Amino acid sequence: MNEPTKYCPRCGGDKPESAWSPSQWTRSSGWCRACHGAYQRANYKPSKDPRHYPETPEGQSYCGRCQSIQPDSEFYGTKVKNWCKTCYREWHRERYTPKNGANDEPRECLTCGKTYQPKQRQVSAYCSRACREQDRRDSGRWRETYLQRTYGIGSADYERILAEQGGGCALCGIKPEELTTGRYRTYLHVDHCHDTGRVRGLLCPDHNLLLGRFGDDVVMFRRVVEYLEAA
Repeated sequence: MNEPTKYCPRCGGDKPESAWSPSQWTRSSGWCRACHGAYQRANYKPSKDPRHYPETPEGQSYCGRCQSIQPDSEFYGTKVKNWCKTCYREWHRERYTPKNGANDEPRECLTCGKTYQPKQRQVSAYCSRACREQDRRDSGRWRETYLQRTYGIGSADYERILAEQGGGCALCGIKPEELTTGRYRTYLHVDHCHDTGRVRGLLCPDHNLLLGRFGDDVVMFRRVVEYLEAA
């Protein structure tokens, strides 16, 4: 059985079906595989011009913006626009404006007063995390957040409970200022029920630890009282 043929308009001859690619055979017009390959080889242009993109050693890449050869670690995973990370960030800063209106101009830290350059264009007022936490401690926001998150009360509730207890521990009456050691102030601990989460009062560290050691077991405390009275 003779193999079907088809006319190639480029080379001007009838060629068998095997000389065409399967996708080209069904088309009414098209070139054979040999003509199509010759055209592609003659007209192919590489995406990187060797004059602007020189050969780089293994593990390094060429940045087309700053025209420097850098390690692959200095490029993003997809090598966006074949630019290094520094060039891409500079280009992004030039064209992108944050919605919050923040800029990357040097600013003064509210805590230490040092002039710093923000790493990102965002609303910030501290040069470091340490300065931010220091300001939160000095202003009371750190303790307010801790009380709300852990016990569900605020600083105002803490002061109210402390006043109701006479300004000291609910068991021994020691004052918070008597617990101060060095630069750090030891507050009265918030005693709460571990089952319901209800705040019962404020205790000094020793008595709060005592309740925890006994597991809030009333029977155990009665045995301790009986033991001490019988001694």
